[in-house]
Amino acid sequence: MINKFILAAMLVSFIGINAQTTPVFEMVKDINPSGDSMPTDLINYNSKIFFTADDGVNGRELWITDGTETKLLKDINPGENGSDISNFKILNGKLLFTATDDANGNELWTSDGTVAGTKIVKDMFPGSGGSYAFEFIEFQNALYFRSEDGVHGTELWKTDGTEVGTVMIGDLRTGEFGSNPSNFTVLNNKLYFSAMDGFDYDNGQTGLELWVSDGTAAGTHIVKDINPIESSGPSSLTTFGNKIYFSADDGTNGTEIWATDGTEAGTYMVKDISNAVSTASSLPAHFIAFNGKLIFSAYTPETGREMWTTDGTADGTHILKDVKPGTAGAVIPQFRHFIYKDKLLLTLDDNTHGAEIWTTDGTTDGTQLYLDVFPGSDGSMNPNQAAMTFAEVNGTLYFRGLDNYDEYYQLWKSDGTAAGTKKLMPDPTTPYNFALAQIPGFTALGNKLYFRAQYNDSGYELWSVTTDAAMAVTDFNKTKFRVYPNPASDVVNISGDSKISSVQVYDLSGKVLSNQTSDSKQLQMNVSDLPKGNYIIKVLSDGKSSSHKIIKK
Repeated sequence: MINKFILAAMLVSFIGINAQTTPVFEMVKDINPSGDSMPTDLINYNSKIFFTADDGVNGRELWITDGTETKLLKDINPGENGSDISNFKILNGKLLFTATDDANGNELWTSDGTVAGTKIVKDMFPGSGGSYAFEFIEFQNALYFRSEDGVHGTELWKTDGTEVGTVMIGDLRTGEFGSNPSNFTVLNNKLYFSAMDGFDYDNGQTGLELWVSDGTAAGTHIVKDINPIESSGPSSLTTFGNKIYFSADDGTNGTEIWATDGTEAGTYMVKDISNAVSTASSLPAHFIAFNGKLIFSAYTPETGREMWTTDGTADGTHILKDVKPGTAGAVIPQFRHFIYKDKLLLTLDDNTHGAEIWTTDGTTDGTQLYLDVFPGSDGSMNPNQAAMTFAEVNGTLYFRGLDNYDEYYQLWKSDGTAAGTKKLMPDPTTPYNFALAQIPGFTALGNKLYFRAQYNDSGYELWSVTTDAAMAVTDFNKTKFRVYPNPASDVVNISGDSKISSVQVYDLSGKVLSNQTSDSKQLQMNVSDLPKGNYIIKVLSDGKSSSHKIIKK
């Protein structure tokens, strides 16, 4: 199905002159002609985008595209139920993920981009039960994760991508329930995580506490029993400097910010932030190591949840800025952060601009509104719905946001300035409402950004937008060119009010197909040898260029 908005844009033969660029949008493939294919879990591997999608026949399965050819790679679980693919990771040149089939249940798989090379790594839980491996982290040239084998419960495992190299590290909690390791992070060639050895506190068990592993069963042990009465529940483990910071409850001060150097003696509460009541908790979260500072969110009854910073000492732990004065707090439920051009971007609501993009350098004065995309108090993101998502491609920031309720969520790009922040649509004169209502899954490949969107009646499908200026429709301020006919079958005529120095033809992947020089205000180009499809004609004149979208019929 041809996107009517792309078609409308390509039929324009006169280009307006305003020193702006209009990126080229393309629906990569209408994977599910009867509905939404809802592409998810996009990942760039071996110069291709791997993702999952539902074609309406085979359920949600593994797909692959190079931007030109898009196909179902393998129907792992035949039938309409799909294979429940997730957890894409790349290790030592291998693509690993989890998937379900009727014979093995949910297990660890690998793919090299071929049907034969897409196969199960190991049936960790023999039979159809499934090991449900997840929470992967790279450590010591392997992926460590939590999984179960049907005997030991959920325990700590590792894989190098081979069957023989996929093994359980140790049985930290004997029996069928397992230790449920989680919150993995690495410091000084050791893996730290939370795990439980049981709840029989009277007989030496410690509950959910902080653990460490060197990758061997003998070298895996508890770091400290932070809460001797019950579990401390360590979470949000984050490496910063030569320590790990996390939240934990010692049974006296509530859930507060803690740090460890990996030793029992070096594990301590950094500060009791919410100390108005002895058992109150500041519930630290969203730890971000940035520019030599550790930034995190914390709650107090006086300020609500705001952003804080710490240097690892009580005196050096303080609120970064009370962005939203009062008790409500500025940190929105769907909080996200992103680093762009050496700036830390945060999604905050100051009650004046609504939920918008803020930036901080780790100081109070350096914490300020970055982009007010939707002027007024509504904000450019619904704080209780899908989170703002970001991507950087070729130095440009792309994100999902809204500036009105008629068009709702759309694709935006920015160079970090208000003037350089623009909404992108295939045809701005005919916007498609809710184009990016779902999490788009931004992933870059070459000069294109791939994402999930709905710009026509095909539903949510895989789309791309060109991010390279050479492939964008670029207009300059004093020269107009006419490119006709469009669509064309044999010849394209180009004419304007200044001399043409050269004309290049690109396909939508950015490949130059032809280059014709000229010293005239008019030029005729033979396109009869081009296959049917969409192309970009780039006209160079007086050291400037303009690019025009055409259809070869």
